[in-house]
Amino acid sequence: MKSQKDCNQDYNGRPMTEHKLAAAGKRAPLLEIRDLRIRFPIRGGASVHAVNGIDLDLYPGESLGVVGESGCGKSVTFSSVMRLVASPPAIIEGDIFFEGRNIMEMTTREMRKIRGKKITMIFQEPMTSLNPVMKIGYQIMETLLLHEKISKKAAAERALELFKLVEIPDAEGRLWCYPHQLSGGLRQRVMIAMALACSPKILLADEPTTALDVTIQAQVLDLLKRLQRETSMSIVMITHDLGVIAELSKRVAVFYAGRVLEEALTPEIFRNPLHPYTVGLLSCIPKIRTEQERLYVIEGNIPDPTNLPTGCPFHPRCKIATEKCRREEPLKRRYSENHYVACHYPGKITGKITV
Repeated sequence: MKSQKDCNQDYNGRPMTEHKLAAAGKRAPLLEIRDLRIRFPIRGGASVHAVNGIDLDLYPGESLGVVGESGCGKSVTFSSVMRLVASPPAIIEGDIFFEGRNIMEMTTREMRKIRGKKITMIFQEPMTSLNPVMKIGYQIMETLLLHEKISKKAAAERALELFKLVEIPDAEGRLWCYPHQLSGGLRQRVMIAMALACSPKILLADEPTTALDVTIQAQVLDLLKRLQRETSMSIVMITHDLGVIAELSKRVAVFYAGRVLEEALTPEIFRNPLHPYTVGLLSCIPKIRTEQERLYVIEGNIPDPTNLPTGCPFHPRCKIATEKCRREEPLKRRYSENHYVACHYPGKITGKITV
């Protein structure tokens, strides 16, 4: 296993003792991502550097929010946890440990026993995941028959139980519908039911509410919160919506240019953001009690993944960047209890929002 020395230092670079680590609440992670790097070669010898050294842990029963702009490496990172990123063409380096075993070293057969059973994923648009010419009940049964030693009759009964669990009205009738016969919100509930079929330990939710209207979004989030309480599974909520993060996640990791720039408990991120990028994201949230006529925007764009800047990846858009930021890449270090940040000048820009 790769060293965690950078994450096990305080912000001044002093190593934390085992006693300090225990005091910081360190538990055995269920999922560990260590120095994950993913690049896609393109014509001309160049490469798209999608993920650039991700270190992240997920603990049993935890809800982790992953936030950042489109193209910052969120989906690619967690698709690689499911081994859905084909290699080749992708060049993948680093380690992903699930229950102490390295997913990157598993055979295809071993991974099939985990994917869909112990680790599951739901996506933004369910119509891209559901088979349009197969009735939904059979699709859920297919998952059960693949991973569980049960009869077709038992699988059909379990599929109906799952429909009722995710609160689909008229579950008996809709179980044997085709995907196009259901609304977007019901299709997303079907995807959640399918993901829960084998009682997974980890649910990866990649923008599961983006394509839904606000009312249905709230219903889906309430459903996920209730299911987590009842099943004690770990959830990773991948999104660009900080409102969703505040609603569902206990801890937040802020992604940018394939890196984690800040990581902390959700209330701490909103109350005391340390990285200028996190402050910028929070400042973009519309506020009712303000006379400001225009919404705040972070100037510039995310860097070209084929030509990443030296030093801190955010320095071309940062208002306080110095020559040190342009020259040296900051390491992610422990700033305070349960709060980590990769910045040379953490907390120099303030921006507090109450949740």
